Amino acid sequence: MTSALGGYGDWARERLADPRPLSFRHERWSDADLEAWRERARERLTASLAPPATGGTPDVTVHEAHDVEGVRVERQSWQLPYGPRTEAYFLRPADASGPLPGVLACHDHGGDKYHGKGKIVRAPGTETDYLASYREAGYDGHAWANRLAARGYAVLVPDGFSFGSRRFDPAETVGVEGVPNPGSDAKASDIEAYNDWAGGHESTAAKACLCAGTTLPGVALADDRVSLSVLCARPDVDAERVGVTGHSGGGLRTAYLGALSDRVRCAVVCCMLTTWRDFVAYGAPRHTWLVYPSLLARHLDYPDVLAMRAPAATSVLVRDDDRLFSRDAVAAASERLEAAFEKAGGREALRVERYPGGHGFGDAMQREAFARFEAVLRDA
Repeated sequence: MTSALGGYGDWARERLADPRPLSFRHERWSDADLEAWRERARERLTASLAPPATGGTPDVTVHEAHDVEGVRVERQSWQLPYGPRTEAYFLRPADASGPLPGVLACHDHGGDKYHGKGKIVRAPGTETDYLASYREAGYDGHAWANRLAARGYAVLVPDGFSFGSRRFDPAETVGVEGVPNPGSDAKASDIEAYNDWAGGHESTAAKACLCAGTTLPGVALADDRVSLSVLCARPDVDAERVGVTGHSGGGLRTAYLGALSDRVRCAVVCCMLTTWRDFVAYGAPRHTWLVYPSLLARHLDYPDVLAMRAPAATSVLVRDDDRLFSRDAVAAASERLEAAFEKAGGREALRVERYPGGHGFGDAMQREAFARFEAVLRDA
């Protein structure tokens, strides 16, 4: 059988007997041990991710605001202790009053690190041919953050670590010459040249993060934790009614943040469900370094991460013909996640919904995500 490790594949797969020792599904944990298990599992996930310290909630600067088809869109930014300023869009209905339920919307990876938040937001500056084509291919043409905000939500869409305003600048990177870091009026060819470089540089950045005592996904988590705190600190957001969602790389970000934060009342993960065994056998060449926490597979399978939410409201939306994951792995991960929620006494809180087609977050899936938020975040 072929694998990402060639002839070493069988040896690697044999190391991944299920359930892993720290899985809630393991016989060492009874259903009465849920909170003790969650604490241990979160400690292990946090240790594997090794997120850097970011301090408290930062001061936010609002740069401009526009009404876009009934949605008020603010462009804002804040400064973390490291790297360039994080830019974000904050969206809400233009006529809204009083605290609204809030959603942190996580953009995808998609091989496009030049862009971040603009992939899923319609606002001045994001209506380019490049982004229109991107949304058409992955989102049925929708800027889904705007769609969600129009339904009565306060939606924060930050640039994730290494994307958009948080991307790496080739001019500041050792050994790099001739790679553009184009401005907002960039030609498609310059964007593609940057993304080609950034895709390869991700491996270098992951190595350097390990040498700095952290991990690439750990820094991404730290960024997302700050974004969640920014959202919850707003007076026009009801911090008791907050959700997180995202597609693909955004689904990964949703899984890690949703597993570790009690603030997240509802998490909706789209097209990001598989097993570590699948990465060994099939998926490792296809996926970003943002997936891989150091040595976590010794203790937990990937679906065990999202199981840390049990019995809180959680939805996972998957595609039958997603080229990034094998069907068998998606089915196995679904069964493991369902078993963990069942053992935690929260099977009804978990929904795993399957859709036809390939990797994408189309209209029907978006509507399902919105309906889940409506059911969970509107009940208070």
